Amino acid sequence: MKRATRFLIAILAAILSFGPLALAADPFTAMGVLILTSPSVAPAFTLSSTTGSKVSLESVRGKVVLVYFGASW
Repeated sequence: MKRATRFLIAILAAILSFGPLALAADPFTAMGVLILTSPSVAPAFTLSSTTGSKVSLESVRGKVVLVYFGASW
């Protein structure tokens, strides 16, 4: 297959895959992301840090916190 043909097929596949998101009025809603309009209080919880110590939500209250619940499948 010629290089140009493969390139065009890849571009067409990308457009067909992501086209509905680009056409949506709100792409976050199209992806199923919930955007909160007003802040809400998170429930109390405790997690282990990378060093093994326990970190509670209360200990970081008032600070910006990013909690990443990742998974490697």
